Amino acid sequence: MFCNYCGASNPDNASFCNACGKAIARPPANVAPREEVSAKIAPPGPPEETPAAFRVIDHRVGSSPEKVRTWTGHTGSIYSLAFSPDGRWLASGSLDKTAKLWNVSDGRELRTFTGNMVFTCVEFSPDGRWLVLAATNGSPLSDDKPPGNSITLWDSASPGEVRNLTGHKGQVYFVKFSPDGRWLASTNGTGPINLWDVSTGRIIKVLKPGWVRSKLLGGTFGSSLTFSRDGLILATRHMPAMLWDLSSGKGGNFGHEPLFSSSVSEFLGFTPDGKSLVQVNAFGAIRIWDLSTGTVARSLADPSKTNSVQGAALSADGSLLAVAMNSGAAEWERGEEIALWDLAAGRILGTVAVYLCFDHMPLAFSPDGLWLATGDMLYGGEKPAGRIRLWRTSEIR
Repeated sequence: MFCNYCGASNPDNASFCNACGKAIARPPANVAPREEVSAKIAPPGPPEETPAAFRVIDHRVGSSPEKVRTWTGHTGSIYSLAFSPDGRWLASGSLDKTAKLWNVSDGRELRTFTGNMVFTCVEFSPDGRWLVLAATNGSPLSDDKPPGNSITLWDSASPGEVRNLTGHKGQVYFVKFSPDGRWLASTNGTGPINLWDVSTGRIIKVLKPGWVRSKLLGGTFGSSLTFSRDGLILATRHMPAMLWDLSSGKGGNFGHEPLFSSSVSEFLGFTPDGKSLVQVNAFGAIRIWDLSTGTVARSLADPSKTNSVQGAALSADGSLLAVAMNSGAAEWERGEEIALWDLAAGRILGTVAVYLCFDHMPLAFSPDGLWLATGDMLYGGEKPAGRIRLWRTSEIR
């Protein structure tokens, strides 16, 4: 298999070129459709690797078949998780330089995308047609070597076809579709944000946060981009968080946060009514901002926790917030506790104990809010494995 861009030779089962990192387009395979496949998100045919078995494990934290499902298949830490809009598929991106597509109903691994860079973000378009895969190398603040990146759109309606988005400079750690699916935003979490026209694959606008924010502030992992429900505003996690008017391309601090805020935002998410922005900072404080006044409408916090936030997610209806926090265990087995918040009541519904490798834990709610997907490491045996677990939210008490 030869790369369509640089001509380098690659293994026949490669999804991304080992030389330039771009996606390898191959002719569509003649594969009979499966009965359980939805019209919007078709499987790409036989899996490229042996499917991972669907298992329920980890009784150490009180697991039961009704409470948690566990999948293994990745050999490294998982960076990103995303459900398809119909809730039937889950995508994962990992440090092991693979991204995977899973069948949520039975845990089957439908496809593995391989490359020579770390898959840092996966995201489905609102209509379920596109799956964007972002991959990168190096550190976001390092100038030691030219950074590499790959942003690829996989068309679920034509599993043998992929599109490369070229023009993003530096690493890429975050990608996000606009609510109508016409635009895609990409950034490394500290520097400029590219706004892409999905139909043409071209950058139509570049949002520049300035030198201080780009080089000294901001972050790398977490949820750095979120569109308002009407698609007119983009919130980014630069320190402090910023709101961008996409019609003018102008941005500024939201609320009354000073430029040198005391802590970085680890998560930002608009509520479904578009009136509020939920912010989780690095030390676990939760603030709900009133966008009409730029003031904090409510503040929530778990006073028993003072360690750093490692990830957060907001359910589609805005009722549930999941926050992963480091519990201060030994470095080689860093304990995490995920708290599930009822935002309307302002209280924690329950917690679950998990493990983490490195400083980030991806979280994702299913579209109906019934499941919370988490990614961590499973230790023991010959090798550690990246582990995906689906927790039934009604059982987190």
